[in-house]
Amino acid sequence: MNEYGANVRRIRKEKGLSMQNIADKLNCSMQAVSQYERGTRKITLETAKKLAAALDVPLDSLIELEYTEDGPRIPPTEEERKLERMDAELAHDVLTGKTSPEDARILKPFRHLNNDGRDKVVAYASDLEGNPKYQRIQ
Repeated sequence: MNEYGANVRRIRKEKGLSMQNIADKLNCSMQAVSQYERGTRKITLETAKKLAAALDVPLDSLIELEYTEDGPRIPPTEEERKLERMDAELAHDVLTGKTSPEDARILKPFRHLNNDGRDKVVAYASDLEGNPKYQRIQ
């Protein structure tokens, strides 16, 4: 559970509200509220504002915001920061010739997938590799 999710759950329970109460106020499913609380669903600034209103608390009691030139934003998670670093490294590798642009076109989205998604990509690529229609002419 992330800090934001823990705060939402704690405040919701302190106020004696159920997940369904919050879902009704947000016009979303109870599962969505559960995912916000567990940190398995990405939260937008707009949704965070609605959650704060539904809980009748200031936004900053739920999450610490970063302030940028474009205004406030929810700071990236550690996983998002890791992906940003990996994307920057990949761009550097393309610029220095270490990786081709064609390979980078595949690698960037692949790096953003979880293990199940990666397994599907590998299985699909293996299927394509075995089909003469998709093989490079040598």
